[in-house]
Amino acid sequence: MSSSAHLIYDTDKSKSRKVSKSVHVVDTKIPYGSSGFVYMLSSCRDFNNCFIGETANLQNRLRHHNSSHTWGSEHRPYFVVAYITYLHQSHEFSRDERLIVTQRWINSCSNMVTSNSENHNLQGYISQGFQLVNNSNSTNTDPDHHLQFHCTIPFSSGGRGSD
Repeated sequence: MSSSAHLIYDTDKSKSRKVSKSVHVVDTKIPYGSSGFVYMLSSCRDFNNCFIGETANLQNRLRHHNSSHTWGSEHRPYFVVAYITYLHQSHEFSRDERLIVTQRWINSCSNMVTSNSENHNLQGYISQGFQLVNNSNSTNTDPDHHLQFHCTIPFSSGGRGSD
């Protein structure tokens, strides 16, 4: 098995809805289950308003973010931009593991902001998540602990070995 991250997205615009002049949100089936996810959300109203978090159940968490009981309600609705899971669904992504991956993704995005990187945008944040998965898989010899990166909007990995 390759140690590269797996990049998954659907570019069929017939299944998407336009939320701005340049971005189509694909009607993606959000996985159901409690094996664990690290995810990135973005506001449909303001793509600069992103959130990276972790959860056991992604469908329930998205529903919660879009309900009237959450922080950031003025930016609703939110959509899932990308999420990370284990490559093998039989392995549970523990809360401790998810917290570590979440913090690494947030830190890498924060470093982009503080360095005034040109990639300080949604695509840049996606790229950071993709690189995080690639780096994790390249240093982990146990294939049961390889991560998979899923992206719900068209994204170019810049030739880094996406499948």
